[in-house]
Amino acid sequence: MTFGQDEPQQAEQAQAGQAEARPAQTGETAEGKTLLVAELWYQGDPGLSSATLREQLEERFPGAAFSEGVILLPHREHSFELRGKTVSLSTGLAEPSEPLPAAAALEATPTDQSWTWPDADQVVPGCTHRILVTEVLSSTFEPKPRVESFRSVLQFLVGETNPAAVRWLHNSHWRQPGELEAAHPLAGPVNMRFFLVTDDEGAMVVDSLGMYQLGLPDVQIHFRDKDPNMLVELAFNVAAYLYENGPVIAGGTTLNGPDGLVLTCSWEDSLIGPLRTVIDLDPGEPFAAGHRG
Repeated sequence: MTFGQDEPQQAEQAQAGQAEARPAQTGETAEGKTLLVAELWYQGDPGLSSATLREQLEERFPGAAFSEGVILLPHREHSFELRGKTVSLSTGLAEPSEPLPAAAALEATPTDQSWTWPDADQVVPGCTHRILVTEVLSSTFEPKPRVESFRSVLQFLVGETNPAAVRWLHNSHWRQPGELEAAHPLAGPVNMRFFLVTDDEGAMVVDSLGMYQLGLPDVQIHFRDKDPNMLVELAFNVAAYLYENGPVIAGGTTLNGPDGLVLTCSWEDSLIGPLRTVIDLDPGEPFAAGHRG
């Protein structure tokens, strides 16, 4: 099997710089499918409890349920029957009761892998409020309805409440709210990372972080002497292919990359934490880095 240039082309742009890699640890439990979670950060009160926003949410998401401090938004187009009741994929909203200083959020989610927004650390310190956005009842649904439904809520809130920043909790990066309209649906749920390998001069790693949340393998390339931006784009395109088609790339599959590069796929544990299953794209000699058995 080969992949040509007709695959999705939206990708992150990694600028060459050093980020500290945390290697996956022996004995560590691999991450698995779990919830998408994000926070919208504001420079003032977002008005989540206002009557106007409540009416807008009820109109946009029929069946929306409201309780003190929590809102549940059902996506009725994605539902199933269980014991005579209709269960819908849903998104929950809440204003956390405990304040989180912006400095603490930046420490927990550094900006070193927020490649699309290098100025995040200048904007976030001015934020004082946040809304937590999380999936509810998502485990039985396929990746596309999950991402599309979650994204629709974020887009709605961005348009109506004007946040200053989006913090993706499961893959540790920040994004500008305006990116939601223009970017590929995976941009946000999946973060493309770039690392220099400190104990192997010239070696680099690019990988995706977030596909595991959707029950799919992440993608990594361990390489040298190639433009990392080019390989970030390639890795993102492979992730987008998996998102559209499922985990259909078998070990031993070869992919046609840019500049005549041919890469061989294998299913492995990730090189860099958190530990998770990845499809490793081996660029072959002389561009492969690290030991491959």
